[in-house]
Amino acid sequence: MAKSDLLRVQDVRDAYRLIGESRDLGSDPALWHRRMLEGLCRLIGAPVAAGGEGRWIRPHRAVEAISAFEAGLDSRGRELYMAYMRDLGPGGDPIFRALQHVPGRLVTRTRRQLVSDAAWYRSVAWNEYRRPIDFDDQLTSVYQTSDDGAISVISVARAHGEREFSPREQRLLSFFHGELGMLIGRSLVSATEPRQDKLSPRLRQTLACLLEGDSEKQVALSPWPEPGHDTSVRDRSLSPFWGPEPRPAHGPCHQASRPKGMERASRPTIGSRQGLEAQDIHGGLPPCSLKCADAA
Repeated sequence: MAKSDLLRVQDVRDAYRLIGESRDLGSDPALWHRRMLEGLCRLIGAPVAAGGEGRWIRPHRAVEAISAFEAGLDSRGRELYMAYMRDLGPGGDPIFRALQHVPGRLVTRTRRQLVSDAAWYRSVAWNEYRRPIDFDDQLTSVYQTSDDGAISVISVARAHGEREFSPREQRLLSFFHGELGMLIGRSLVSATEPRQDKLSPRLRQTLACLLEGDSEKQVALSPWPEPGHDTSVRDRSLSPFWGPEPRPAHGPCHQASRPKGMERASRPTIGSRQGLEAQDIHGGLPPCSLKCADAA
Protein backbone atom coordinates (compact mmCIF):
# COMPACT_ATOMS: atom_id res chain seq x y z
CA MET A 1 0.00 0.00 0.00
CA ALA A 2 1.41 3.39 -1.00
CA LYS A 3 1.91 5.96 1.72
CA SER A 4 -0.33 8.36 -0.22
CA ASP A 5 -3.23 5.93 0.24
CA LEU A 6 -3.09 6.15 4.04
CA LEU A 7 -5.16 8.53 6.13
CA ARG A 8 -3.36 11.49 7.66
CA VAL A 9 -3.84 12.70 11.22
CA GLN A 10 -5.35 15.91 9.80
CA ASP A 11 -7.91 13.83 7.89
CA VAL A 12 -9.03 12.22 11.15
CA ARG A 13 -9.13 15.58 12.95
CA ASP A 14 -11.25 17.11 10.17
CA ALA A 15 -13.58 14.12 10.16
CA TYR A 16 -14.20 14.38 13.91
CA ARG A 17 -14.69 18.14 13.66
CA LEU A 18 -17.40 17.64 11.04
CA ILE A 19 -19.06 14.97 13.19
CA GLY A 20 -19.08 17.44 16.09
CA GLU A 21 -20.68 20.12 13.92
CA SER A 22 -23.33 17.60 12.86
CA ARG A 23 -24.00 16.67 16.48
CA ASP A 24 -24.66 20.32 17.30
CA LEU A 25 -27.67 20.06 14.95
CA GLY A 26 -28.44 16.47 15.89
CA SER A 27 -32.03 17.03 17.05
CA ASP A 28 -33.17 17.74 13.46
CA PRO A 29 -32.39 15.11 10.77
CA ALA A 30 -32.72 17.62 7.92
CA LEU A 31 -30.32 20.11 9.52
CA TRP A 32 -27.60 17.67 10.51
CA HIS A 33 -27.75 15.82 7.18
CA ARG A 34 -27.30 19.04 5.20
CA ARG A 35 -24.46 20.25 7.40
CA MET A 36 -22.79 16.84 7.15
CA LEU A 37 -23.08 16.73 3.34
CA GLU A 38 -21.79 20.29 2.92
CA GLY A 39 -18.79 19.45 5.08
CA LEU A 40 -18.14 16.20 3.21
CA CYS A 41 -17.82 18.11 -0.07
CA ARG A 42 -14.85 19.92 1.45
CA LEU A 43 -13.49 16.92 3.37
CA ILE A 44 -13.44 14.58 0.37
CA GLY A 45 -12.92 17.23 -2.29
CA ALA A 46 -16.11 16.64 -4.29
CA PRO A 47 -18.50 19.26 -5.69
CA VAL A 48 -21.65 17.26 -4.91
CA ALA A 49 -22.79 15.03 -2.05
CA ALA A 50 -26.11 13.32 -1.41
CA GLY A 51 -27.45 11.01 1.24
CA GLY A 52 -30.22 10.07 3.61
CA GLU A 53 -31.74 7.14 5.41
CA GLY A 54 -33.72 4.09 4.43
CA ARG A 55 -34.39 0.44 5.13
CA TRP A 56 -32.53 -2.35 3.40
CA ILE A 57 -32.37 -5.98 4.40
CA ARG A 58 -29.60 -7.15 2.11
CA PRO A 59 -29.57 -9.22 -0.02
CA HIS A 60 -33.20 -10.32 0.25
CA ARG A 61 -35.11 -7.04 -0.24
CA ALA A 62 -34.78 -3.93 -2.38
CA VAL A 63 -33.71 -0.70 -0.71
CA GLU A 64 -36.48 1.59 0.55
CA ALA A 65 -35.59 5.29 0.76
CA ILE A 66 -37.01 7.22 3.73
CA SER A 67 -35.22 10.56 3.48
CA ALA A 68 -33.00 12.21 0.86
CA PHE A 69 -30.77 15.31 1.03
CA GLU A 70 -28.15 16.87 -1.22
CA ALA A 71 -25.48 19.55 -1.22
CA GLY A 72 -23.75 21.29 -4.13
CA LEU A 73 -26.42 20.91 -6.84
CA ASP A 74 -27.84 23.87 -8.75
CA SER A 75 -31.57 24.23 -9.43
CA ARG A 76 -31.44 21.95 -12.49
CA GLY A 77 -29.46 19.37 -10.54
CA ARG A 78 -31.95 19.44 -7.66
CA GLU A 79 -34.83 18.91 -10.09
CA LEU A 80 -33.12 15.86 -11.57
CA TYR A 81 -32.21 14.52 -8.14
CA MET A 82 -35.82 14.73 -6.98
CA ALA A 83 -36.98 13.12 -10.24
CA TYR A 84 -34.41 10.35 -9.71
CA MET A 85 -35.68 9.67 -6.19
CA ARG A 86 -39.31 9.80 -7.34
CA ASP A 87 -39.18 7.89 -10.64
CA LEU A 88 -36.16 5.58 -10.45
CA GLY A 89 -34.92 5.51 -6.90
CA PRO A 90 -31.91 3.64 -5.55
CA GLY A 91 -33.65 0.35 -6.32
CA GLY A 92 -33.36 1.06 -10.04
CA ASP A 93 -29.75 2.27 -9.87
CA PRO A 94 -27.11 -0.30 -10.93
CA ILE A 95 -24.79 0.96 -8.18
CA PHE A 96 -27.28 0.04 -5.46
CA ARG A 97 -28.28 -3.19 -7.18
CA ALA A 98 -24.62 -4.22 -6.99
CA LEU A 99 -24.30 -3.06 -3.37
CA GLN A 100 -27.23 -5.27 -2.44
CA HIS A 101 -24.97 -8.32 -2.75
CA VAL A 102 -21.95 -6.89 -0.90
CA PRO A 103 -21.93 -8.04 2.75
CA GLY A 104 -20.90 -5.94 5.71
CA ARG A 105 -22.34 -3.45 8.15
CA LEU A 106 -20.32 -0.72 6.46
CA VAL A 107 -19.62 -0.87 2.72
CA THR A 108 -17.83 1.90 0.80
CA ARG A 109 -17.18 1.43 -2.91
CA THR A 110 -16.41 3.43 -6.04
CA ARG A 111 -18.68 3.11 -9.04
CA ARG A 112 -16.09 1.13 -11.03
CA GLN A 113 -15.73 -1.37 -8.17
CA LEU A 114 -19.44 -2.12 -8.51
CA VAL A 115 -20.51 -1.51 -12.12
CA SER A 116 -18.54 -1.85 -15.36
CA ASP A 117 -18.26 1.13 -17.70
CA ALA A 118 -20.31 -0.67 -20.35
CA ALA A 119 -23.21 -1.34 -17.96
CA TRP A 120 -23.02 2.11 -16.37
CA TYR A 121 -23.06 4.13 -19.58
CA ARG A 122 -26.05 2.13 -20.84
CA SER A 123 -28.04 2.65 -17.63
CA VAL A 124 -31.01 4.93 -17.11
CA ALA A 125 -29.35 6.28 -13.97
CA TRP A 126 -26.49 7.68 -16.04
CA ASN A 127 -28.26 8.75 -19.23
CA GLU A 128 -31.32 10.41 -17.71
CA TYR A 129 -30.13 11.72 -14.35
CA ARG A 130 -26.31 12.07 -14.28
CA ARG A 131 -25.39 12.86 -17.86
CA PRO A 132 -27.60 16.00 -18.20
CA ILE A 133 -25.71 17.66 -15.31
CA ASP A 134 -22.34 16.14 -16.28
CA PHE A 135 -21.71 14.11 -13.09
CA ASP A 136 -20.10 10.72 -13.48
CA ASP A 137 -17.65 9.22 -10.97
CA GLN A 138 -19.32 8.33 -7.68
CA LEU A 139 -18.20 7.06 -4.27
CA THR A 140 -21.01 5.45 -2.26
CA SER A 141 -21.11 4.33 1.37
CA VAL A 142 -23.86 2.36 3.14
CA TYR A 143 -23.91 1.93 6.93
CA GLN A 144 -26.43 -0.30 8.69
CA THR A 145 -27.58 1.63 11.75
CA SER A 146 -29.80 -1.05 13.34
CA ASP A 147 -30.48 -4.76 13.19
CA ASP A 148 -33.91 -4.21 11.65
CA GLY A 149 -32.39 -2.98 8.38
CA ALA A 150 -32.24 0.77 8.95
CA ILE A 151 -29.41 2.27 6.90
CA SER A 152 -27.56 5.52 6.32
CA VAL A 153 -26.36 6.29 2.78
CA ILE A 154 -23.74 8.82 1.65
CA SER A 155 -22.62 9.43 -1.94
CA VAL A 156 -20.13 11.96 -3.31
CA ALA A 157 -19.71 12.65 -7.03
CA ARG A 158 -17.40 14.40 -9.46
CA ALA A 159 -17.97 15.76 -12.93
CA HIS A 160 -17.36 13.68 -16.04
CA GLY A 161 -13.66 13.88 -16.96
CA GLU A 162 -12.43 14.77 -13.46
CA ARG A 163 -10.05 12.45 -11.63
CA GLU A 164 -11.50 9.36 -10.00
CA PHE A 165 -11.76 9.02 -6.24
CA SER A 166 -8.50 7.77 -4.77
CA PRO A 167 -8.05 4.89 -2.30
CA ARG A 168 -7.30 7.46 0.42
CA GLU A 169 -10.57 9.31 -0.27
CA GLN A 170 -12.43 6.01 -0.21
CA ARG A 171 -10.78 5.14 3.09
CA LEU A 172 -11.62 8.58 4.51
CA LEU A 173 -15.31 8.32 3.61
CA SER A 174 -15.44 4.81 5.10
CA PHE A 175 -13.83 6.02 8.32
CA PHE A 176 -16.10 9.06 8.56
CA HIS A 177 -19.29 7.09 7.89
CA GLY A 178 -18.36 4.41 10.40
CA GLU A 179 -17.85 6.98 13.16
CA LEU A 180 -20.96 8.99 12.23
CA GLY A 181 -23.17 5.94 11.74
CA MET A 182 -22.76 4.83 15.36
CA LEU A 183 -24.40 8.10 16.49
CA ILE A 184 -27.51 7.87 14.31
CA GLY A 185 -30.47 7.11 16.52
CA ARG A 186 -28.55 8.40 19.53
CA SER A 187 -27.10 11.93 19.49
CA LEU A 188 -28.09 12.24 15.81
CA VAL A 189 -31.85 11.88 15.53
CA SER A 190 -32.89 9.45 12.80
CA ALA A 191 -35.56 10.24 10.25
CA THR A 192 -37.16 6.94 11.26
CA GLU A 193 -37.76 8.18 14.83
CA PRO A 194 -40.61 10.32 16.23
CA ARG A 195 -39.75 14.05 16.20
CA GLN A 196 -38.59 15.37 19.56
CA ASP A 197 -40.68 18.54 19.29
CA LYS A 198 -43.77 16.31 19.55
CA LEU A 199 -42.69 15.15 23.02
CA SER A 200 -43.69 16.80 26.30
CA PRO A 201 -41.03 18.89 28.12
CA ARG A 202 -40.51 16.13 30.70
CA LEU A 203 -40.05 13.46 28.00
CA ARG A 204 -37.55 15.69 26.13
CA GLN A 205 -35.62 16.14 29.38
CA THR A 206 -35.69 12.38 30.01
CA LEU A 207 -34.39 11.73 26.49
CA ALA A 208 -31.57 14.27 26.98
CA CYS A 209 -30.51 12.56 30.22
CA LEU A 210 -30.57 9.08 28.69
CA LEU A 211 -28.47 10.24 25.73
CA GLU A 212 -25.92 11.55 28.24
CA GLY A 213 -25.69 8.06 29.75
CA ASP A 214 -27.75 8.47 32.93
CA SER A 215 -29.44 5.50 34.55
CA GLU A 216 -33.23 5.39 34.93
CA LYS A 217 -32.87 6.14 38.65
CA GLN A 218 -30.75 9.22 37.93
CA VAL A 219 -33.32 10.41 35.41
CA ALA A 220 -36.11 9.94 37.94
CA LEU A 221 -34.23 12.05 40.52
CA SER A 222 -33.42 14.89 38.12
CA PRO A 223 -35.45 18.11 38.71
CA TRP A 224 -38.45 18.92 36.57
CA PRO A 225 -37.90 21.60 33.92
CA GLU A 226 -38.86 25.14 34.85
CA PRO A 227 -41.82 26.68 32.95
CA GLY A 228 -40.68 28.03 29.62
CA HIS A 229 -37.31 26.27 29.82
CA ASP A 230 -36.20 24.69 26.55
CA THR A 231 -35.31 21.07 27.30
CA SER A 232 -34.78 19.85 23.75
CA VAL A 233 -31.62 17.83 23.21
CA ARG A 234 -28.69 20.09 22.44
CA ASP A 235 -25.65 18.01 21.73
CA ARG A 236 -22.30 19.27 22.87
CA SER A 237 -19.48 19.95 20.48
CA LEU A 238 -17.20 17.03 19.92
CA SER A 239 -14.24 16.94 22.26
CA PRO A 240 -10.77 17.75 20.88
CA PHE A 241 -8.95 14.92 19.17
CA TRP A 242 -7.91 12.33 21.79
CA GLY A 243 -9.06 14.81 24.46
CA PRO A 244 -11.53 14.47 27.34
CA GLU A 245 -15.22 15.05 26.73
CA PRO A 246 -16.31 18.39 28.26
CA ARG A 247 -19.29 18.30 30.61
CA PRO A 248 -21.99 21.00 30.55
CA ALA A 249 -21.76 23.44 33.44
CA HIS A 250 -25.52 23.42 34.00
CA GLY A 251 -28.52 21.44 32.87
CA PRO A 252 -31.14 18.93 33.92
CA CYS A 253 -28.55 16.18 34.25
CA HIS A 254 -25.70 18.20 35.77
CA GLN A 255 -23.57 16.25 38.22
CA ALA A 256 -24.43 18.66 41.03
CA SER A 257 -28.10 17.68 40.85
CA ARG A 258 -27.31 14.03 41.64
CA PRO A 259 -27.23 12.62 45.17
CA LYS A 260 -23.85 11.66 46.54
CA GLY A 261 -22.65 8.30 45.27
CA MET A 262 -24.63 8.45 42.01
CA GLU A 263 -22.01 10.05 39.78
CA ARG A 264 -22.08 8.84 36.21
CA ALA A 265 -19.41 6.34 35.25
CA SER A 266 -16.90 7.49 32.67
CA ARG A 267 -17.14 6.03 29.20
CA PRO A 268 -15.04 6.23 26.02
CA THR A 269 -15.80 9.18 23.76
CA ILE A 270 -15.88 8.82 20.00
CA GLY A 271 -12.60 10.70 19.94
CA SER A 272 -10.92 8.31 22.32
CA ARG A 273 -8.56 5.52 21.45
CA GLN A 274 -10.97 3.04 23.05
CA GLY A 275 -13.76 4.27 20.77
CA LEU A 276 -11.60 3.82 17.70
CA GLU A 277 -10.09 0.48 18.62
CA ALA A 278 -13.48 -1.03 19.52
CA GLN A 279 -14.61 -1.09 15.92
CA ASP A 280 -14.01 -3.15 12.83
CA ILE A 281 -16.43 -1.53 10.43
CA HIS A 282 -14.48 -0.72 7.34
CA GLY A 283 -16.52 -2.74 4.87
CA GLY A 284 -13.70 -4.71 3.31
CA LEU A 285 -11.11 -1.91 3.56
CA PRO A 286 -8.03 -2.35 5.76
CA PRO A 287 -8.42 -0.73 9.20
CA CYS A 288 -7.56 2.94 8.92
CA SER A 289 -8.53 4.70 12.14
CA LEU A 290 -5.11 4.34 13.75
CA LYS A 291 -2.93 3.74 10.68
CA CYS A 292 -2.11 7.16 9.25
CA ALA A 293 0.47 8.36 6.79
CA ASP A 294 1.99 10.60 9.46
CA ALA A 295 2.85 7.53 11.54
CA ALA A 296 3.96 5.36 8.61
